[in-house]
Amino acid sequence: MSKNPRIVVGVGDLLGCGYYRCTTPYKELSKHGFDVHLTNYLSYPSATLADINAIVFQRQHSPQVFQIGGLVQNDGGKVVVEMDDYFHDIPKNNPCAGSYPKGSEQVQYLERFMKMANLMTVSTNGLRDNYSKFNSNIHICPNQIDEPSYINSEIIPYNGGEFRLGWAGSSTHHDDLLTVVKPISEIMMEHREIKFVFIGHDYRNLFPRELHGRMEHAGHTFPVINGKSLMASEDDVSPVVKYYELLKNARLHAAIAPILQVTFNRCK
Repeated sequence: MSKNPRIVVGVGDLLGCGYYRCTTPYKELSKHGFDVHLTNYLSYPSATLADINAIVFQRQHSPQVFQIGGLVQNDGGKVVVEMDDYFHDIPKNNPCAGSYPKGSEQVQYLERFMKMANLMTVSTNGLRDNYSKFNSNIHICPNQIDEPSYINSEIIPYNGGEFRLGWAGSSTHHDDLLTVVKPISEIMMEHREIKFVFIGHDYRNLFPRELHGRMEHAGHTFPVINGKSLMASEDDVSPVVKYYELLKNARLHAAIAPILQVTFNRCK
């Protein structure tokens, strides 16, 4: 490998996982002498792909991008495939389920990418165990970023009055939240000091109408226009940064993170 290894990172998105699993860690490599180029648009031939030592594919399923991986390997480069979700069993109410139907071309190409990879990186033991049939060289990189801007060590004591109980999730967590609608409703009816705070998607419609007055929507990670969430922000602030800002500003006394017991979640 050359003195300054050159790596191209083809991110699957510039939002959540694309930010903390690709953009942030691979930018960190630049501080250690690596020549790193991040992009969400890959084409061949291009100057970007010239003389690279490795190319990283995050959640790619395009035939054209697959061909690029083969060309990189033919030139002596390595292919790394990054996966942080189990795309073979997405819950039906998850908006992403329609993009990865079982047996679809998208899923088949995900499998082809995994098989071609010289190395795979995943976020959990569950993903490694489920995807080891496609590739035996899998390294676990947990979802963790030690960055001061993300750390909020402030503990908000409860001294009586309103108790702020929070849930932070997107529309991909509809089924997860359903598992606790009944117990949370019962607790709120019994303890009127509890206010339930939504961060991200507002799902108060899942709860009894008489509780809606004690529910609050602290905000969206993405800007919303006419009820539709946009995947970009005019101020160009990462949705991940906005997420932590919303958590801090919500001033929660406690938070819940319910998880439906399915393979998709066990791989998280």
